[in-house]
Amino acid sequence: MALAAGAEGGLTSLPAEALTASAEARLIDFEWVDPSRNRAVPARLYCPAASNRQGPVPLIVFSHGLGGWRKSYSDLGEGWSARGTASLHIQHVGSDQTLCEGNLILLLDRLDGAADECEAIERTWDVSFGLDRLLSRENSFHAAIDRKRIVAAGHSYGANTPDPHRRPVIRDRRPIGYRDTRFTASIVISAPPIYSETDLAAVLASVEVPTLHVTTT
Repeated sequence: MALAAGAEGGLTSLPAEALTASAEARLIDFEWVDPSRNRAVPARLYCPAASNRQGPVPLIVFSHGLGGWRKSYSDLGEGWSARGTASLHIQHVGSDQTLCEGNLILLLDRLDGAADECEAIERTWDVSFGLDRLLSRENSFHAAIDRKRIVAAGHSYGANTPDPHRRPVIRDRRPIGYRDTRFTASIVISAPPIYSETDLAAVLASVEVPTLHVTTT
Protein backbone atom coordinates (compact mmCIF):
# COMPACT_ATOMS: atom_id res chain seq x y z
CA MET A 1 0.00 0.00 0.00
CA ALA A 2 1.29 3.48 -0.86
CA LEU A 3 0.45 6.64 1.06
CA ALA A 4 0.22 10.12 -0.40
CA ALA A 5 -0.09 13.51 1.24
CA GLY A 6 -3.59 14.88 0.87
CA ALA A 7 -4.61 18.50 0.41
CA GLU A 8 -4.83 19.04 4.18
CA GLY A 9 -1.50 17.33 4.88
CA GLY A 10 -3.07 14.01 5.91
CA LEU A 11 -2.21 10.65 4.40
CA THR A 12 -4.59 8.83 2.05
CA SER A 13 -4.24 5.15 1.13
CA LEU A 14 -3.58 4.26 -2.49
CA PRO A 15 -2.86 1.00 -4.35
CA ALA A 16 0.78 -0.05 -3.99
CA GLU A 17 3.05 1.74 -6.47
CA ALA A 18 0.06 2.69 -8.64
CA LEU A 19 -0.04 6.36 -7.69
CA THR A 20 -0.08 8.81 -10.58
CA ALA A 21 2.40 11.69 -10.43
CA SER A 22 -0.20 14.40 -9.93
CA ALA A 23 0.33 17.80 -8.39
CA GLU A 24 -0.81 16.43 -5.00
CA ALA A 25 1.38 13.30 -5.05
CA ARG A 26 4.46 14.54 -3.23
CA LEU A 27 5.01 11.98 -0.47
CA ILE A 28 4.75 8.23 -1.00
CA ASP A 29 5.61 5.35 1.35
CA PHE A 30 6.66 1.95 0.02
CA GLU A 31 6.64 -1.35 1.92
CA TRP A 32 9.29 -3.23 -0.02
CA VAL A 33 10.87 -6.60 0.83
CA ASP A 34 14.09 -7.88 -0.72
CA PRO A 35 13.36 -11.60 -1.26
CA SER A 36 17.02 -12.44 -1.87
CA ARG A 37 17.84 -11.43 1.72
CA ASN A 38 14.40 -11.86 3.29
CA ARG A 39 14.81 -8.28 4.50
CA ALA A 40 12.21 -5.55 4.67
CA VAL A 41 13.28 -2.30 2.99
CA PRO A 42 10.66 0.37 3.77
CA ALA A 43 11.15 3.66 1.96
CA ARG A 44 9.61 7.11 1.59
CA LEU A 45 9.73 9.07 -1.67
CA TYR A 46 9.58 12.85 -1.78
CA CYS A 47 8.70 13.69 -5.37
CA PRO A 48 8.34 17.24 -6.72
CA ALA A 49 4.81 18.08 -7.71
CA ALA A 50 4.06 17.91 -11.41
CA SER A 51 3.79 21.70 -11.46
CA ASN A 52 7.36 21.88 -10.13
CA ARG A 53 8.90 19.59 -12.77
CA GLN A 54 10.10 20.17 -16.29
CA GLY A 55 11.06 16.74 -17.52
CA PRO A 56 12.83 14.06 -15.45
CA VAL A 57 14.18 15.22 -12.07
CA PRO A 58 17.40 14.39 -10.17
CA LEU A 59 17.17 11.82 -7.39
CA ILE A 60 18.92 11.61 -4.01
CA VAL A 61 18.85 8.19 -2.29
CA PHE A 62 19.26 8.91 1.42
CA SER A 63 20.55 6.67 4.25
CA HIS A 64 19.59 7.62 7.83
CA GLY A 65 21.82 7.52 10.90
CA LEU A 66 21.58 5.01 13.77
CA GLY A 67 18.09 5.05 15.24
CA GLY A 68 16.49 6.85 12.29
CA TRP A 69 13.84 5.67 9.85
CA ARG A 70 12.22 6.63 6.56
CA LYS A 71 10.28 9.49 8.14
CA SER A 72 13.43 11.07 9.56
CA TYR A 73 15.05 14.04 7.82
CA SER A 74 11.72 15.22 6.42
CA ASP A 75 13.11 18.76 6.29
CA LEU A 76 15.69 17.60 3.75
CA GLY A 77 13.14 15.66 1.71
CA GLU A 78 10.67 18.53 1.65
CA GLY A 79 13.39 21.07 0.88
CA TRP A 80 14.85 19.07 -2.00
CA SER A 81 11.39 18.35 -3.40
CA ALA A 82 10.43 22.04 -3.29
CA ARG A 83 13.54 22.75 -5.39
CA GLY A 84 12.78 20.15 -8.03
CA THR A 85 14.80 17.18 -6.73
CA ALA A 86 13.26 13.88 -5.68
CA SER A 87 14.64 11.96 -2.70
CA LEU A 88 14.14 8.34 -1.68
CA HIS A 89 14.67 7.83 2.06
CA ILE A 90 15.54 4.22 2.80
CA GLN A 91 14.79 2.69 6.21
CA HIS A 92 17.44 0.22 7.36
CA VAL A 93 15.79 -2.47 9.46
CA GLY A 94 18.35 -3.54 12.05
CA SER A 95 19.73 -0.06 12.68
CA ASP A 96 16.51 1.97 12.63
CA GLN A 97 14.30 3.52 15.32
CA THR A 98 13.63 0.13 16.91
CA LEU A 99 17.07 0.46 18.55
CA CYS A 100 15.52 3.02 20.90
CA GLU A 101 12.79 0.60 21.99
CA GLY A 102 13.11 -1.83 24.88
CA ASN A 103 15.35 -1.80 27.95
CA LEU A 104 17.29 1.48 28.14
CA ILE A 105 20.09 -0.23 30.05
CA LEU A 106 20.83 -2.31 26.95
CA LEU A 107 20.60 0.63 24.53
CA LEU A 108 24.37 0.99 24.15
CA ASP A 109 24.69 -2.72 23.40
CA ARG A 110 22.01 -2.45 20.71
CA LEU A 111 23.71 0.58 19.16
CA ASP A 112 27.07 -1.18 19.19
CA GLY A 113 25.59 -4.23 17.47
CA ALA A 114 23.85 -2.11 14.83
CA ALA A 115 27.13 -0.35 14.00
CA ASP A 116 28.69 -3.67 12.98
CA GLU A 117 30.34 -3.86 9.56
CA CYS A 118 27.81 -6.49 8.45
CA GLU A 119 24.96 -4.01 8.97
CA ALA A 120 26.93 -1.34 7.12
CA ILE A 121 27.15 -3.67 4.13
CA GLU A 122 23.46 -4.58 4.35
CA ARG A 123 22.72 -0.86 4.13
CA THR A 124 24.50 -0.60 0.78
CA TRP A 125 22.34 -3.42 -0.54
CA ASP A 126 19.22 -1.72 0.88
CA VAL A 127 20.06 1.42 -1.10
CA SER A 128 20.66 -0.41 -4.37
CA PHE A 129 17.54 -2.54 -3.91
CA GLY A 130 15.42 0.54 -3.23
CA LEU A 131 16.79 2.19 -6.35
CA ASP A 132 16.03 -0.96 -8.34
CA ARG A 133 12.42 -0.87 -7.22
CA LEU A 134 11.95 2.83 -7.83
CA LEU A 135 13.37 2.64 -11.36
CA SER A 136 11.41 -0.50 -12.21
CA ARG A 137 8.83 -0.06 -14.93
CA GLU A 138 6.30 -1.46 -12.47
CA ASN A 139 6.69 1.72 -10.43
CA SER A 140 4.65 4.61 -11.77
CA PHE A 141 7.36 7.11 -10.80
CA HIS A 142 10.19 5.55 -12.79
CA ALA A 143 9.75 7.89 -15.76
CA ALA A 144 9.97 10.97 -13.50
CA ILE A 145 13.60 10.20 -12.53
CA ASP A 146 16.62 11.42 -14.50
CA ARG A 147 18.85 8.32 -14.47
CA LYS A 148 21.92 10.38 -15.27
CA ARG A 149 21.56 12.46 -12.08
CA ILE A 150 21.30 10.02 -9.17
CA VAL A 151 23.15 10.79 -5.93
CA ALA A 152 23.88 8.62 -2.88
CA ALA A 153 23.64 10.50 0.43
CA GLY A 154 23.62 9.85 4.15
CA HIS A 155 23.98 11.35 7.61
CA SER A 156 26.18 10.20 10.52
CA TYR A 157 26.31 6.38 10.43
CA GLY A 158 24.33 6.66 7.21
CA ALA A 159 27.20 8.68 5.73
CA ASN A 160 29.09 5.38 5.58
CA THR A 161 26.52 3.94 3.18
CA PRO A 162 27.67 5.76 0.02
CA ASP A 163 31.30 4.72 0.68
CA PRO A 164 31.11 1.02 -0.29
CA HIS A 165 29.50 2.13 -3.54
CA ARG A 166 32.85 3.76 -4.32
CA ARG A 167 35.27 1.18 -2.91
CA PRO A 168 34.78 -2.31 -1.41
CA VAL A 169 35.34 -3.26 2.21
CA ILE A 170 38.16 -5.80 2.51
CA ARG A 171 37.50 -8.75 4.80
CA ASP A 172 39.70 -11.86 4.88
CA ARG A 173 41.51 -10.51 1.83
CA ARG A 174 38.37 -10.42 -0.29
CA PRO A 175 36.19 -7.44 -1.24
CA ILE A 176 32.70 -7.15 0.21
CA GLY A 177 30.36 -4.51 -1.14
CA TYR A 178 30.52 -2.87 -4.51
CA ARG A 179 30.14 0.35 -6.33
CA ASP A 180 26.72 0.94 -7.84
CA THR A 181 27.63 2.86 -10.99
CA ARG A 182 24.18 4.42 -11.20
CA PHE A 183 25.28 6.85 -8.48
CA THR A 184 27.23 9.69 -10.07
CA ALA A 185 27.88 11.77 -6.92
CA SER A 186 27.68 11.60 -3.12
CA ILE A 187 26.53 13.85 -0.28
CA VAL A 188 28.18 12.96 3.04
CA ILE A 189 26.75 14.72 6.11
CA SER A 190 28.51 14.52 9.50
CA ALA A 191 30.49 11.43 8.56
CA PRO A 192 32.03 9.50 11.49
CA PRO A 193 35.78 10.15 11.87
CA ILE A 194 38.14 7.57 10.42
CA TYR A 195 40.27 6.52 13.39
CA SER A 196 41.79 3.28 12.11
CA GLU A 197 43.17 4.57 8.80
CA THR A 198 46.72 5.93 8.80
CA ASP A 199 47.02 6.73 5.09
CA LEU A 200 44.11 9.10 4.50
CA ALA A 201 45.49 10.16 1.12
CA ALA A 202 45.11 6.59 -0.11
CA VAL A 203 41.53 6.46 1.19
CA LEU A 204 40.58 9.66 -0.60
CA ALA A 205 42.38 8.58 -3.78
CA SER A 206 39.82 5.79 -4.20
CA VAL A 207 36.92 8.25 -4.41
CA GLU A 208 35.88 8.38 -8.06
CA VAL A 209 32.76 10.56 -7.96
CA PRO A 210 32.19 14.20 -6.98
CA THR A 211 31.48 14.25 -3.24
CA LEU A 212 30.06 17.02 -1.07
CA HIS A 213 31.08 16.77 2.60
CA VAL A 214 28.96 18.71 5.11
CA THR A 215 30.14 18.88 8.73
CA THR A 216 30.77 21.22 11.65
CA THR A 217 32.68 21.35 14.92
